[in-house]
Amino acid sequence: MFELRHLRHAIKLAEHKNFARAAEALHLSQPALSRSIQALEDQLGVRLFDRDQSGVEPTLYGHLLLERARDLDLAATDLMREIELAKGVDSGELKVGVGPWGAAMLVGQVVGAMNLQHPQLRLNLVIGPWQELPARLASRQIDLAIVNVSEIHANEELDVSPLGEHPLVAICREDHPLTRIEQPTLRDVFQYPLAAPNMPLLVQEQVLSHLPADLRATFDRQGLVRITCDSSSVLKNVVANSDAFTFVNAFMALDELQRGQFKVLPGIQVGPAGQFGVVRLRRRSLSGAARAFMALLGEHDKIMAAREHAYFSTQK
Repeated sequence: MFELRHLRHAIKLAEHKNFARAAEALHLSQPALSRSIQALEDQLGVRLFDRDQSGVEPTLYGHLLLERARDLDLAATDLMREIELAKGVDSGELKVGVGPWGAAMLVGQVVGAMNLQHPQLRLNLVIGPWQELPARLASRQIDLAIVNVSEIHANEELDVSPLGEHPLVAICREDHPLTRIEQPTLRDVFQYPLAAPNMPLLVQEQVLSHLPADLRATFDRQGLVRITCDSSSVLKNVVANSDAFTFVNAFMALDELQRGQFKVLPGIQVGPAGQFGVVRLRRRSLSGAARAFMALLGEHDKIMAAREHAYFSTQK
């Protein structure tokens, strides 16, 4: 019987369609990958891939193998995970996917607290575009995803556990010209560049719907965001050193607001508050480590909400 590692090598080769790139992704030498594929072809007695100067393509036999190989790989991954689950919270690995924007800022302290409570647990924080996280869940690359729930479309394969809502505020540097206007309007604010992460189309449309018609027409042509950056820390640094402004969930800039580095632009509303949540595969068992992480995340989320409320209470 062929080995699982050979199947995984074939899956990766089909994904990259190139021996060199697949070998690099697998952390193998190209000759080692070639020997692995050749061994699999010898065992089955058929040619699995056609090779030419343009790349590598699965043959008919290759397609048949890959259909089953992916299922076998997922089944083996799930089996190993079930074994890890039986070992308890203090062993094994927990892989959490987060977007590079608000979710990344929300989970940092939670990962630290989780490590203090369970130092033997391997914690893998995977930061990537929120659009990719459902696929990473499906392929078992991560166990949980922390995202803005408005960004996740209804999917019967996914279970979403919402956290609390956090105010969405417009912020700028503390000495920005806008801070000299007692009650700035959206027209005032959008005279300056908007700095923001890659925004879903629905979110952009939501912001545009609040603008005066002439500004909306202008931004429809030119684009709404003038400085695009998915890193929350880098983007805050940009706002602190320019005339740009941005929209954030309040907890993301609470420390800077309390230090006076940023100011909230009062009365600027472009839609509902943001709500984050935990997303996981509905049919997949929830490990003890995942439950412990979700509990800590829920507690931290409530603490951040209380801090937000306390801060805004002092600003009235």
